Amino acid sequence: MIFFSCLARAEETTYRYEVYKQEDGAPVCTMRQKGVETKEQFLRIEVTVPAGSKLESASLVKQTTPVEVVSFPLDGISPPAEGGNLAVLTLERAKFGKRETAFLQVQMNTAGAVSPPIECKTAEGDSVSYFGEEGTSKTDSIDVSALEFWLGNESTLKDNLLKQLKAIDDKEERILLVHLPSGAIASPMDNAVSEGEWIQVAFLLPETEERMPRITSKNCEAVNTFRQKEAPSAKESKNDPKEGPGAKPDERARPIKFKLVPVGQMFRCGAGPLSYEVHPLSGYEAKRKKEAGTTPEAASSSVENVVTARVRPRYHLAATAMVGFDTATTRRFETDSSQLVQEVTDREGLAVYVGATWMVTGVDYEAMTELDYFLNVFAAVKPTSPTEDAVVGLAFTYTGSLSLALGLSLHKNTRLTKGYTVGSSFTGDGDIPTEKTWKGMRPGFFVGFAVDSNIYDALIKRF
Repeated sequence: MIFFSCLARAEETTYRYEVYKQEDGAPVCTMRQKGVETKEQFLRIEVTVPAGSKLESASLVKQTTPVEVVSFPLDGISPPAEGGNLAVLTLERAKFGKRETAFLQVQMNTAGAVSPPIECKTAEGDSVSYFGEEGTSKTDSIDVSALEFWLGNESTLKDNLLKQLKAIDDKEERILLVHLPSGAIASPMDNAVSEGEWIQVAFLLPETEERMPRITSKNCEAVNTFRQKEAPSAKESKNDPKEGPGAKPDERARPIKFKLVPVGQMFRCGAGPLSYEVHPLSGYEAKRKKEAGTTPEAASSSVENVVTARVRPRYHLAATAMVGFDTATTRRFETDSSQLVQEVTDREGLAVYVGATWMVTGVDYEAMTELDYFLNVFAAVKPTSPTEDAVVGLAFTYTGSLSLALGLSLHKNTRLTKGYTVGSSFTGDGDIPTEKTWKGMRPGFFVGFAVDSNIYDALIKRF
């Protein structure tokens, strides 16, 4: 369709939002990147949605009297690609009508269940201006060239930079947060990372550029290296653009080659909000004015390039309850009709155990890896005889917190005391004297179903 080609060459920074679930399971929407008014015929908005969910509907609610709601058409709501979570909204200028401030409102569809309308506003709860004066865009086209170069060479640029970083510091894995020359986010980029992952901020710059931008003021929680239960997360420049050494106007018609360079030190964060300020090089800054209605002083200043993201918790330990079948033999002693001591054997059969599961590599329930499905070690005991019956093994999980438990059960052995042996005559009163001992313990195979204490968090984040 024609409007896609228009969008691909748009020179504005895109508005970006994220819908995610709070600890109580209620979905909320927050603005992750404040864009600038579009000067084109079509508005583009990016919305990151929870895994397994999609946008049921979306609309812009104008702040007019009476309130006017402009819905995005069905063909203007592009669902996430398979395995992704980035939805794209597009709206024609003519459908929006008269320019007014508005806020985004969406409804989520998760496994057929449609949520109530969710309001997406700024952190201050304000509406924004999505459409600007038509055809008056002043944004430097260097960002457009950089984005086109990025979309065509993303894999190569990423691989080359990661190899360079690995040669310097052999970290196991890194996440790249990539920015355009102006400091805007290079789409597509995830708005959430896993706790403890190493993060490297990088910029796309012309190959001839020798200066380096910088980042400051990282809001980064401490990493919890052994999380048992989700800890509460923390409560969530004025320089005018100057001529710089970027591409000259008469050179911009020619293709520009870019390089991907790391900016600042690598870092990793604990669960909670992550934010940092980007300071692009002079000549590349994107001038963004405050919304209409602010004071003249505020309207004359640039909006800070603050990038925000969410760091997902990674769990390591959980209390576990299991029920299943235990093949270990049981042993008891009783007398026959002649009062002779006899040994009777049977199997443990149906058994219940309680204990703990250790997720060896740490599990992020929103982005489980192959190891997370089977590398989970558990140890448990029978609640009725915790010092006599135990089981250890692996929990094979399908969706996190719900697992198939396979393990080795160990049981104390029962043996006769006070000189009694099998076949001897029992002349005393009461029970035959026996004792429990780990000598000659009885092993068995246990297979069962396990549920751990992270079940609520796991299901909420999965579905």
